[in-house]
Amino acid sequence: MPNFDLFAHYYDADMGDFADDLPLYRELARRNPGVVLDAMCGTGRVVVALAAAGFQTVGLDIAPEMVHIAERKRVEQRLEQRLRIVQG
Repeated sequence: MPNFDLFAHYYDADMGDFADDLPLYRELARRNPGVVLDAMCGTGRVVVALAAAGFQTVGLDIAPEMVHIAERKRVEQRLEQRLRIVQG
């Protein structure tokens, strides 16, 4: 299995600002009530945006460094009440 921790910061720098697909994810979350699960959430690009838009969310990723970056964003944006980040 690849070690995603080695390039987590590069991934976040490259993909972190990409937002073209976020309206689609927000619309899907609106249509399906309940908690949104972002499996393989990476550094949290989508799940953090959904939490910031008011949805209850859970981000799940296997890579500890990806989870660390997503968790940092969760705290920086004060999304503790709407977003849970899990490594697994």
